[in-house]
Amino acid sequence: MHPLQTTHYKLKARKGFSLIEILIAATIFLIVIGGIIFSYANILEIMSRTRDRSLVVTLLEREVEIIRSLDYENIGIQGGYPPGVIQQGREIYYEGKNFTIEAFVRNIDDPFDGTTGGDPNDTAPADYKLVQLRATCSNCLYAGADEVIAWVSPEGLETETGNGSLFINVFDANGLPIEDADITVENDALNLTIIDETNASGTLQLVDIPTSTNAYAISVSKDGYSSAQTYLLGDEANPNPVQPHATVASGDITEISFAIDKVSSINVQTYSNSFCSPQAGTDFIQSGTKLIGSGPDVLKYEASFYTDGDGQSTRSNLEWDNYSFILDEVSTVIAGSNPFLPVELAPDADLDLAIHIFPATTTSLLVAVADEGGEPIPDAEVSILKGSDIATQTTALAQFSQTDWSGSDYDSQDGGLVASEGIELAGAPDTYPTGTTSWLISRTFDLGTANTTFREILINPESQPSGTILKIQVATNNDNTTWSFVGPDGTSSTYYANSGQLSGDHNGDQYLRYKAYLSTTNSGNTPTLEDISFSLLSGCAPQGYAYFANPGAGTWEISASKTGYATATSSIDIINGPYQDNLILIAQ
Repeated sequence: MHPLQTTHYKLKARKGFSLIEILIAATIFLIVIGGIIFSYANILEIMSRTRDRSLVVTLLEREVEIIRSLDYENIGIQGGYPPGVIQQGREIYYEGKNFTIEAFVRNIDDPFDGTTGGDPNDTAPADYKLVQLRATCSNCLYAGADEVIAWVSPEGLETETGNGSLFINVFDANGLPIEDADITVENDALNLTIIDETNASGTLQLVDIPTSTNAYAISVSKDGYSSAQTYLLGDEANPNPVQPHATVASGDITEISFAIDKVSSINVQTYSNSFCSPQAGTDFIQSGTKLIGSGPDVLKYEASFYTDGDGQSTRSNLEWDNYSFILDEVSTVIAGSNPFLPVELAPDADLDLAIHIFPATTTSLLVAVADEGGEPIPDAEVSILKGSDIATQTTALAQFSQTDWSGSDYDSQDGGLVASEGIELAGAPDTYPTGTTSWLISRTFDLGTANTTFREILINPESQPSGTILKIQVATNNDNTTWSFVGPDGTSSTYYANSGQLSGDHNGDQYLRYKAYLSTTNSGNTPTLEDISFSLLSGCAPQGYAYFANPGAGTWEISASKTGYATATSSIDIINGPYQDNLILIAQ
């Protein structure tokens, strides 16, 4: 017998997919499927847009054929001119979509037989009619507007009608034509209204329309633009309009032009000082210079407004013009502005206007100093003189001071000082501490802007009692946190012992503190700080103005000077009552 043999099998584990591999595969699958779905959706959208566009074209072609089937004399606008049975605008529900159809019909003067007023003169200028249809859809994926134009001719020769023509031109502030300006022409006497728009040349030619004297009321507008219009002669509010309603005479061409352009805005901000502190609730009257009537003059724009609690008001949808702002109140005066008043507003502009409001005084004088180009000149010295009376101001100069520290009106001190109407060492005569220096750090002064150029520090009194020392350091920054006190050379080892020029290291900073150091070697005397002042050229201050409060009535001589410029002089008679202003131009 053969021995029983045993066969051994070695089983191997079958390897599957890891979790990461499954996730990667699923991600790839989702990306592919997403791409397919996105592409399919795009294809459907393109097909829908194409179908919608085809519907618009088909609808316009259908409308044109309906118009072509009309009698020639009926091809016109209901209530318009040329008159007819076509509606100016109407809504149509077509193939499940909502369409708006606008229609325009114009008489066309073809030059083949001459033109009206030309050579040769065409006495029957209405040679044929141009029909323009425009369709838009409110619930289509295709959101554009489509147009179709058709020309329709009479069966026979045109005849003389005794009518005239009205050509309307629309241009912008630079004299360039405005295309697609909306024009409405109304004549109540003839019970007609024409609604149309200008062509690429900025012109709408209304050929062969009925004659009428000062009866065609025309208004011109465009989205985002200013508007213009004619006015009724003899109207109570404007009896003598600059541009009265148009006249159309038999066989003549009346040509009338209008200027419109993109509207602008003025952002008004009122301040109560030269540190950009808002002045709330100021009432103004704003007026332009353009006239719609003369003898008496009637302004195109004049409006009242007031600033809000933050001293702000946005004057929007303004036509390009020069605008004046006067106060509609007597308790305050305008003490300057950035830029100069009146302001010149260009088309499509967004202008920031800062106006400084001060309390009214019995007399006041505001002097503007400008270069030959009319630009304000900061840092110009302005002096006014009447006999022995003289006053001097510097344009764009801001000043602030502290004269009272009562109620702990400061940041901190070391406890060795008494601070109320002045600052001095604590104690009494013969008991003032010697051999030590006490200090006080002021509160923070917010200058309102980092556009600063520091000028002077004024310390009062200039001289101190025997054996005493008063010295000052100044710190400035733009974060209102980091305070490094320095002296005239910009280091912490020097001090201001007297009034003088501030370190240029402070220029360009918005926040300021000062630190006063007081010491004595004589127990019977204490140094005293009665008041401290700072001056700087500030971006918050009116850049080209010098304001004088209560100079007194009479004739004052004015002079303005600055290094590099010629000195300019003027004179003015100041009277009691409203403030007066004076402009001085100085040449470089």
